[in-house]
Amino acid sequence: MPVLYVIACGGRPAADLPAFVEGLRSDGWTVCAVSTPSGLKFLDAARLAEITGHPVRSDYKRPEEPDVLPPADAMAVVPATFNTVNKWAHGTSDTLALGLLNEAVGLGLPIVAAPWPNAALARHPVFARSVAELRAWGVTVLLDPSWLPAPGSEGGAERAFPWTRLRDVLADTLTRLEPSSAWRFRAPARGAKIVGMTINESPEQALVRLGLDGVKPPDPVGRFVYGVPAGGFFFVSGTYGTRKDADGRDHLPITGKLGRDLTVEEGRASARLVAINLLAMARAELGSLDRVARVVRLAGYVNSAPGFAEAPAVLNGASDLLIDVFGEELGTHARIALYQPDLPGEAPVAAELTLLLRDDVQSD
Repeated sequence: MPVLYVIACGGRPAADLPAFVEGLRSDGWTVCAVSTPSGLKFLDAARLAEITGHPVRSDYKRPEEPDVLPPADAMAVVPATFNTVNKWAHGTSDTLALGLLNEAVGLGLPIVAAPWPNAALARHPVFARSVAELRAWGVTVLLDPSWLPAPGSEGGAERAFPWTRLRDVLADTLTRLEPSSAWRFRAPARGAKIVGMTINESPEQALVRLGLDGVKPPDPVGRFVYGVPAGGFFFVSGTYGTRKDADGRDHLPITGKLGRDLTVEEGRASARLVAINLLAMARAELGSLDRVARVVRLAGYVNSAPGFAEAPAVLNGASDLLIDVFGEELGTHARIALYQPDLPGEAPVAAELTLLLRDDVQSD
């Protein structure tokens, strides 16, 4: 059976890992547990070792020492703390857990992370950039601000850790692993052969894979709708890279001018957030992104300092997300990247989107 490393960090949900691991084993995973040093304060290492048949590792081994765990085929970070997410996104490997995660990115292993900071830490701009960076690397990050506890709170039923969602995503990951001399993961691209089957991932399934199916669109500011169908197309209104805070209010986690305050990578992260909002807006009007035949055109506006000349590279953050959701064939689009001297609220990027509707829904 394929091997899943469960990486535990220091948070209350780590105490519930034994029951979760038992469920993963029944799903068909061989599970090994690895913990950060602070994670050991929350989990029951003896119980996890009993369930998995492997010791819980938390420290780097000496070169002459044998490996006590089989090689990983996939990883899950449960829970992913504020510190772990930020260190990981910056390539820090000062713990065994982070070293394994950074190596897994380089190996192309499937990784699912479920961050669990409090709601205030989740609004920190560095955290938002780190999450965007991990997603840009292909990490599936399951994050909805409505899940997160308030500062100083252990959370109640309405702030329950997303165990069911996490297990469902890992079960889906399991179906995309191919048996061979070593298990190999293949991303669910259209027409790809996965365990002898052809997987035609729909846009809605892609949203689940990316942890974006629960994203709510930004609240309209003014008298307009999220989008309008016309002539077989769907024209999505312009928006910025906002996110919802714990109270459901929109805010910009990344602000500033490219070439003065922000790097190109930070601009790309903001552009990705813009694309996420554009898709959430289209989905709110259409009911499902499966009604979209293809992405037609993306128009982006980049808040640029004088002399900044990398707007196309910035807008790639949005284009990459659209292609990830709709696939290379249907997601690749026409595009224009425009330089702007300013945008409201110091937003780094704004964009609008044109989609083509499927023939069977154009008359709805």
